[in-house]
Amino acid sequence: MAFTQSPVTSTYSTERIPAAYGIDLRFNSATGFAGTTPIEKDAGMVNLIPIKDPKTKALGAVTRPPIIGRQVGTETGVPRGLYVWQKTSANTYYFAVFGTKVYTSTDSITWTNVTTFITSASNPVGFTEYIDSTNVKKLILVDGIEGYVFTDNTAGTKITDVDFPSPHLPFPVFIDGYLFLAKKETGDIYNSNLNDPALWTAGDFISSELYPDDIQAIVKVNNYLLAIGTQGSEYFYDAANATGSPLARYEGGSLPFGTFFPYSIAVNKNTVVLLANNNDGEPSFKIIEDFKYKDINNTWLVNIINTNIYYSNTTSSKGRGYFLRTSGNLTYCFKLNGEESSLEQAKLSNGTFVYNLMADEWSEFRGYSSTSTWRTFSVCFSTFSGSGAQVTYVLGRDAGISYFATFTMGSSGYISGTVQDDIIGNTTGTGPILTEIRTPRLNFDTLNRKTMHRLGISVDFGTNVNLAVLSDRVLNVAWSDNDYVNFTSNVELDMAPNITGSLENVGFPFITQLGSFRERSLRLRYSGKQTIRYRYIEMDINKGQQ
Repeated sequence: MAFTQSPVTSTYSTERIPAAYGIDLRFNSATGFAGTTPIEKDAGMVNLIPIKDPKTKALGAVTRPPIIGRQVGTETGVPRGLYVWQKTSANTYYFAVFGTKVYTSTDSITWTNVTTFITSASNPVGFTEYIDSTNVKKLILVDGIEGYVFTDNTAGTKITDVDFPSPHLPFPVFIDGYLFLAKKETGDIYNSNLNDPALWTAGDFISSELYPDDIQAIVKVNNYLLAIGTQGSEYFYDAANATGSPLARYEGGSLPFGTFFPYSIAVNKNTVVLLANNNDGEPSFKIIEDFKYKDINNTWLVNIINTNIYYSNTTSSKGRGYFLRTSGNLTYCFKLNGEESSLEQAKLSNGTFVYNLMADEWSEFRGYSSTSTWRTFSVCFSTFSGSGAQVTYVLGRDAGISYFATFTMGSSGYISGTVQDDIIGNTTGTGPILTEIRTPRLNFDTLNRKTMHRLGISVDFGTNVNLAVLSDRVLNVAWSDNDYVNFTSNVELDMAPNITGSLENVGFPFITQLGSFRERSLRLRYSGKQTIRYRYIEMDINKGQQ
């Protein structure tokens, strides 16, 4: 055949792929997922919030907010609960519970132990705000055995009425002047007297009877009370009954699933996320919005849960869920275990997994670190409050320090240029946030041996990034051609030309001559002190002929 400079099929191409990928991990029957080493098998993101471009729908990611906080007194125990109560515009009270101790603060810095539970328990506690018909505001705290009424940051008044349901589920709900609690290991929902959470009347309850199971939690969804059992869930509403319970069953308002893990439940107005029992063999995460529901993509996480909870008989209190809103995104965070005890490499069973409801993707949170050593990360509870701007407060434990902190991105959003450091426990726990992205195995639709000639990555940094500090502008890039087993040494990619001036004048940062491969996985790491947003990856390849 005669030679031609214009072959019928060209094997050269420029490929553009997303710079961010949701978690997709495989199962290892011998060690679970990666055993005791950090997660590095298959695609995923660490310390990043997945976001979608509103026009192209391409997946990108932005650095998670840093944790800025202090140790609560001298506490080193496992947190049980947190609440920030803005009683008036001039009075905000902070509550934190460890073991049997209830701490309060007016500035989140100085803490006082104001109340001590008689019974010792390790399960999470529950809070709800209460207001009566005369506009008197109170805060209710229940721990499964006892209940307390607070009017400020001083000691709470214990509920001593003999008809107060004990033991109960620590999920208090306030509706129309009543406090509702579900009795433990029953289907009964008890209510306080109208306008008085400290007074209870025998016989004032209603039973959830649609499914033959016990209630695991009750939550408020808009103006309805949702009773979640192990097999199913049903809605109730305030029917203003003159005697007995004011509630009535909302006919037709039921859900064909429940949960064995009530502490996985997170509630935000009309949205509920939980680890659900579908009655068909495997758990799954579900989103409930008003009366509708849908599954969350989580095949890989279900396998982790099966290994670490179901098969190892871990108690249900180990799975804890909460909401975090940042950079305009509502995310659900699931902490498989409730605590961390050392600075050892993060084990998968201690992971904090984060689902972005808007991007429909998962990421993982870990503590600040360097490029070689991960630090464990734990946030056990969160609550929203604040005057004007909303703030997410968290209570966690890291390296034996129990801390109260805030997630904050700075006043200008995710591209503010704010120094991105975790600051935990007074002077300990300070360091930059390491982000990581692992792509899937890329083969570009053929298993032919390919060569890669150029690799460039588009990112955004903070608007006041310090270009004089090399570590604040360098992205570390590595790749694996043998299924994530071995990665090349990190190549430092200076991103300064990508964030200043005109691309036409200063060029685009890229790596050349990246060798040959059949399938290749890329790993991107950034450990500087700036917020980073990953946009896309671009490369030139020759797909080859064989």
